[in-house]
Amino acid sequence: MPTSAPPVRPEDEYASGPPRSSSHAAVALVVGIVSIFMFGIILGPIAIFMGVRARNDIDASNGQMTGRGQATAAIVLGVAAAVVWAVIVISAIAGS
Repeated sequence: MPTSAPPVRPEDEYASGPPRSSSHAAVALVVGIVSIFMFGIILGPIAIFMGVRARNDIDASNGQMTGRGQATAAIVLGVAAAVVWAVIVISAIAGS
């Protein structure tokens, strides 16, 4: 008697569920945005670190997580904030 594979049910197609958005990427993006307006010399590097970590998590998830764009934006904002705030602080120190 030949055996056949069990029928595929629609709910089995996405047994692990649809991709979910990375909360680390969202938090990194918020920190990156805030770093532009205040404490950029401190929050900028934190946004960079969190963005890189979120991107690594997303890449390691094999398509189960989304939010790579948010993580990249957090890195870019973190770099921009750190540079701008460093220039502001150095200018303030040099000017006094």
